[in-house]
Amino acid sequence: MHFQRVVVHFLVAALWFAAPALAQQKAVDPAKAFDGFDDFVNQTIKDWHGAGAAVAIVQGDKVILLKGYGYRDVEKKLPMTPKSLCAIASITKSFTVTDLGMLMDEGKGGWDLPVRSVFPAFKLYDPVLTEQMTVRDLVTHRSGLPRHDMVWYSSDFSRDDLIRRLQYLEPNKPLRSTFQYNNLMFMTAGYVAGLLDNKKWEDSLRARVLAPLGMNTTTFSLKELQASPDFALPYQKGHDLKAELKRMPFEATCPDTCALGPAGELNSNAEDMSHYLLFHLNKGAYNGRQLLSENNSSQMQTSRPESRAKTHALRSHLPGHLRSRPRRRTQLQRGRHEPLSSLPFEQGRVQRPATPLRK
Repeated sequence: MHFQRVVVHFLVAALWFAAPALAQQKAVDPAKAFDGFDDFVNQTIKDWHGAGAAVAIVQGDKVILLKGYGYRDVEKKLPMTPKSLCAIASITKSFTVTDLGMLMDEGKGGWDLPVRSVFPAFKLYDPVLTEQMTVRDLVTHRSGLPRHDMVWYSSDFSRDDLIRRLQYLEPNKPLRSTFQYNNLMFMTAGYVAGLLDNKKWEDSLRARVLAPLGMNTTTFSLKELQASPDFALPYQKGHDLKAELKRMPFEATCPDTCALGPAGELNSNAEDMSHYLLFHLNKGAYNGRQLLSENNSSQMQTSRPESRAKTHALRSHLPGHLRSRPRRRTQLQRGRHEPLSSLPFEQGRVQRPATPLRK
């Protein structure tokens, strides 16, 4: 879910240093490693004419820096903090896949089972596609369907309405032949997670992912976000990064929970997302508990080459870049090695996402 506007955005970055020898060095001394870091972040915000940023940096299984910079409300000069809520947009997709992975670890469903085996009412335009589509296909953007975003954008259709309307959306490519980003397929994947767990996607995700990770301030709606004592306001600038910030309203289409929820509904902050970062860096384990199997965690973080010079894996925006929604921009990065990982918020231009999940 991404549009051509500049917005206040939430950036998540897991940075691995490329030198293998670095992993064998002693633990980084934060006092030395972060010398000049505050100046760097503040200058970056100034250079981008941004509003604010919040940064979390982890080492091993510990958060070694958690700090806000700039403002969450420019007009009132309210500071950005590690608890300032922002929409994380399409990073939500990785939560949907994490939820599904946990369910499959319990033997509920499987990545390569046909969607209709768990959701008999599932129906697409093409009868053959209907029968062959798997859960993995839903979350790897290889369904054969183009985006069809205007079906849901600025509409008041419910999740059930949108799922029923999938049967009228024509594919333009064969199944599993081409990467085509598709929010509606991710919405369907979240719907399937709810069916497997006998509850709504939101309730399944809250119980299986958010609560065990202690992500207690993460919310599912803009209504909840704005009821928080600490949330960031949205701003925009257009394509000119040197333009002045302009305050913009929160998205009015779905002020509460959204039909497209599993594709981009969550709101979080640097503090909560540092828990999520540690969880995935530690192969599905958090505070000594293996919440997601190492197998599914590895699949979410493993890229595989394919013919069109893209990389795919059973991953949803874990390695890669994302930008999303007119109210925020979201990004998640990773590299090869793991001594330090960071999680910042900042301001910039909406761009296209990198490749997520693929078998």
